[in-house]
Amino acid sequence: MNWTRGISTFICTASIYLTLSCAAGHALPAPTNISYKWLDPFTFMLSFNWEKPSNLPHGCEIKYQLELVRPEKTHTSQTGEAITLLNHFSLGYLTEEMDSDHWEFNLRALGFGNSCKDRKSRKVKIFVNTTKPRAKVVEDFKCVMSEEMNCSWIPVDQSLKLNVSYRHCGESEEDLRILNACDHFYSSGKRNGCYLKGYNHQRDMCVLVETETGMSTFKPKLVADWPKLNITEKGDSLYLTWRRRGQGFGNCDLKYMLCYKECKHFKACLTITLSKQDEGQRHMKIPFNEQCEYEFHYNVTTVHCKKVESNKRVETYGRNASPDRTLTVISVIVPLLLCACVILSCCCFRRYSNIICPVIPDPSAIFKEMISGSKEPKTTQGNLYTPVPEPMDELKITTVMENSVPQQNS
Repeated sequence: MNWTRGISTFICTASIYLTLSCAAGHALPAPTNISYKWLDPFTFMLSFNWEKPSNLPHGCEIKYQLELVRPEKTHTSQTGEAITLLNHFSLGYLTEEMDSDHWEFNLRALGFGNSCKDRKSRKVKIFVNTTKPRAKVVEDFKCVMSEEMNCSWIPVDQSLKLNVSYRHCGESEEDLRILNACDHFYSSGKRNGCYLKGYNHQRDMCVLVETETGMSTFKPKLVADWPKLNITEKGDSLYLTWRRRGQGFGNCDLKYMLCYKECKHFKACLTITLSKQDEGQRHMKIPFNEQCEYEFHYNVTTVHCKKVESNKRVETYGRNASPDRTLTVISVIVPLLLCACVILSCCCFRRYSNIICPVIPDPSAIFKEMISGSKEPKTTQGNLYTPVPEPMDELKITTVMENSVPQQNS
């Protein structure tokens, strides 16, 4: 039993050893002498050597894979993998897009072809750092697209001297050859700015902003003139159309995002996507109240193109009608009049209460006095009713003798 178990253990161990030996024999050597240098502030070149093994099968093609090790918190559209037949890579990375000034890569050799498609080398780590530390030196950097690109920003520290450079993004020799300096600097309130010349609107632009101790590389926010909003009133509806798109939008489809208020109250937000051919043909329709002013807030963004957007724009239409104050007057004046009438009524009643409600003596006391026959005057509780004396003519009586003639009083 123990002899059988020993044989089984020996066979398993030998199998594993032979498998690992075969795998080691078929593994490709790793790249060596790895180095990098920055060709300009946006692009670096990674170079290396690779020694071809003597037992490499015929028809085996070797390619080199460079893979970016992404930090968990990095959210970027930057490609994370590149493969080449050459012994160098030229790659462009932006500090603000990668949210870092240093990156980690894995480099290895891969076999392609039927004879060595499963062969590969171990990964070799490479760490790349920018020429200067990353520094946040500007905020809200945006460029208005025109014949001369007008770029502006808010400096983080007004005391720092900034150098602003730019070129078209890319790794070609022509792109690397030209790095332009920003021209015609100006200042307006909190914002500083300059003009960029010789820019192709169809290509992406990379910008470098640096100080003596730090740098920042990024793609600026691109802004174009807003298309004109046309408002047409038809019956109880408003029809909204756009014309005259800005120069920077080109032939791209545009996404219009519009929110509006009616009589200063928010109503709704609407979205519509239009091609260049649709402009002026398709429209938004909203209900219309002629008693209200309408306030439209909208902006425009490109769709399926290089991202360009417009600044937020506000348009108004109509005017708020004067409110009908009749109901307000009625609701305020009528209650006041009623209150005044009630107060006056109470005052009059209190003042003339002895006339309106005279005190009548208790009849039972009078009957008791009559029945008892007492001749003593008795006081009665309360006051007896005293009739108001009426005015009477004075009557004068004169005695007349039997034979005398009566005289008339004049």
